[in-house]
Amino acid sequence: MASLTKRPRNKNKPWSVQWYDGTGKRRESAFRTNREAKDFKIKLEHDQREGTFVDPRLGREPFGDAASRWLAGLAVAPETRRAYQSVLNNHVLPTLGDRALWQVAQDREGTAQLLNQSLMELSRQRREIARLVITGTLDEAVRAARLPRHRLDGIRLPTST
Repeated sequence: MASLTKRPRNKNKPWSVQWYDGTGKRRESAFRTNREAKDFKIKLEHDQREGTFVDPRLGREPFGDAASRWLAGLAVAPETRRAYQSVLNNHVLPTLGDRALWQVAQDREGTAQLLNQSLMELSRQRREIARLVITGTLDEAVRAARLPRHRLDGIRLPTST
């Protein structure tokens, strides 16, 4: 259950909604209008009942941290892990590493451009690894309730190298 209160000390965002997340931590979001706060509270309570609520703060994690964690938990052969780590370190992290998870998850055009233009000097196999690392990281973030969804499924790579 969430609560809505007015905080007159904060003139820019006087309305706030407080709730407890799944770990028992108290969370709060501030809003400019009562209407925005009520709308957020209604959606929050609905999503909590449905079991689909994702705290927006969790999507702020840097993509690089999430990708490293995903790769560390992946059950693959050592040589496969080295190939994935190499592509991640040399080609994915320089572009996406410092961006927030939610930013990468919503930037379909930017990711397609990275895979199909910026990384064109790489072999198709290395670009497929890059796509796998990116989408695998985001798929895991969705399963872990750090993101509600992502928009990167189905990005095609050109057949020519």
